[in-house]
Amino acid sequence: MTTTAEQMLNEARKYVGVVQGSDEHHSIVNTYNSIKPLPQGYQVTYYDDWCDTFVSFLAIKTGATDLIGRECGVERHIQIFKKLGIWIEDGTIIPKPGDIITFAWSKNFQPNNAWGDHIGIVESVIGNIITTIEGNSGSSVRRNTYSVGNGYIRGFARPSYSGSGSSVYNSGSLVNAGYTLTQNNIRLVIEHALKYNIKPSFLIAQMFIESHWGDPNTSTVGSVDNNWSGVSEPFTAPSDLGINMRRGTARPVGEGGYYVHFETMNDYFKAYTFILSKRNGLYNVEGKTMIEEFCKGLFRVGGASSDYAATGYDNYRNLLIPTYNALEKQNPGKLEAIDSSTTGIVDPEINNPGTNESFTRINEIGTFYPNTTLNVRDYPSTKGNILAQYTSGDSFVYDSYVINDGYVWLSYIAYSGLRRYVAWRVEGGETFGTIPGGATGDFERIPESGQFFPAMTINVRDYPSTKGNILAQYTSGDSLVYDSYVVNDGYVWLSYVAYSGLRRYVAWRVQNGETFGTIE
Repeated sequence: MTTTAEQMLNEARKYVGVVQGSDEHHSIVNTYNSIKPLPQGYQVTYYDDWCDTFVSFLAIKTGATDLIGRECGVERHIQIFKKLGIWIEDGTIIPKPGDIITFAWSKNFQPNNAWGDHIGIVESVIGNIITTIEGNSGSSVRRNTYSVGNGYIRGFARPSYSGSGSSVYNSGSLVNAGYTLTQNNIRLVIEHALKYNIKPSFLIAQMFIESHWGDPNTSTVGSVDNNWSGVSEPFTAPSDLGINMRRGTARPVGEGGYYVHFETMNDYFKAYTFILSKRNGLYNVEGKTMIEEFCKGLFRVGGASSDYAATGYDNYRNLLIPTYNALEKQNPGKLEAIDSSTTGIVDPEINNPGTNESFTRINEIGTFYPNTTLNVRDYPSTKGNILAQYTSGDSFVYDSYVINDGYVWLSYIAYSGLRRYVAWRVEGGETFGTIPGGATGDFERIPESGQFFPAMTINVRDYPSTKGNILAQYTSGDSLVYDSYVVNDGYVWLSYVAYSGLRRYVAWRVQNGETFGTIE
């Protein structure tokens, strides 16, 4: 077994946009039928529902039939998943990229144990949004989005892909009381907490109390010195830990002394997990499985050699336990996902230059076309690690931008689930490519609602232009409800908001010319 989740996903991505009846669709069916014996002895026709045929086709193409089996019927495939021991009878979990997702349309609430009707593969999970690639969705292969716990989700299969023994947290940021902890910082907590057998979610709750996750209005030292718990001089750590630190800002006048400045959040979490560890010898929190036990282990009452806070155990418990419970409530399933992760390491970006976002992220969606070679970085700064490059002729879709370090940086989520940054322009100066019309183009959106019935295959785009990215297709027999239209790039575009919450565009007619369907 050598197939990885990414290999399955890369194969699926090749076929996005394929429509039923096309040569590519026929190839999918023919490939499925070519492997004998056929499941149930049934040969799929070009006119059958083919969502599961597509999933089985992906397994055939990537050599993964031993991982998920072959089937053209969803409910029968679920039974195969159960026999393989990969079935998860829970439609509310946060899935992982590469998971097989199934749907039952006869129920719209959880738990959903109805007859399986539809199937696809999970491409990514960002925050609370699952992105899938599905065959036979609107008679084509296309991406769809769903909220975690959507009532139609029947359950998931989690194949034992190559390398899947190392589970990286990929479920996005945490929120609490208006504050946000980024996914990258969560991974740093996981990486260093696991070295000492400390539950990462407990540290995350504790760090919220200490600094509201580095918020500058809550903790100046947390923001300025990357020091979320106020570690003060004198502080020494074993040299083998490789912690980069120096004298930081002065402590309050009445207390005297100085805080420690950590060069990066990576350095801070190295230091803080060491402070809590048995190796340091002050606290008794290693191996604790309950938040109450963890809290006690910070004080003499729980076996510590000194008390973590001068206010005492009872006071600290009354802060920590409600905070932990609030995190669980506001981030369903995420603390469990954090604690079940086996590593926080994804790639060299772990050493990025600080992760307290002092910049403002501005939401905007568009497509960028570089006119020169540009670096892809893990942080919006020329000090960020270079992870890849775009060259002239490439393009990518961004979902936001930030202004930092003298540049305007376009930002997007990579397949890994991590946020990336590309410099679009010098702040107030030279640009390094074009954004057709920009995400705030010169067109006027005209409110109008109606239902559109395409007379032919029509592309769904992320921008009202033939240069916009094709995300899906509608065919004759489909319909869509729109809420507005715009005139741009020689066409009249009908517009609606997709399940993802993002606006989509479909060409209704050539401006003052041919129409591509009817409106009712």
